[in-house]
Amino acid sequence: MYICLCKAITEGQLTEIIKENDFTAMADLQAFGIANNCSKCYLATQEKLIKYIHEKAKICPTKN
Repeated sequence: MYICLCKAITEGQLTEIIKENDFTAMADLQAFGIANNCSKCYLATQEKLIKYIHEKAKICPTKN
């Protein structure tokens, strides 16, 4: 499924972009060109980014 129609980026590609670049902010993705034009993908992109951050937090050891 396409997330960003303006840049023709699929859900899978977006996930890879986030993981490969270790993005943790929407500004990072917007600098990449996502959610810059019509912004219809902004919410879906933000949800993917938040999911990635939560998954990353689960695998990081906690400091005591």
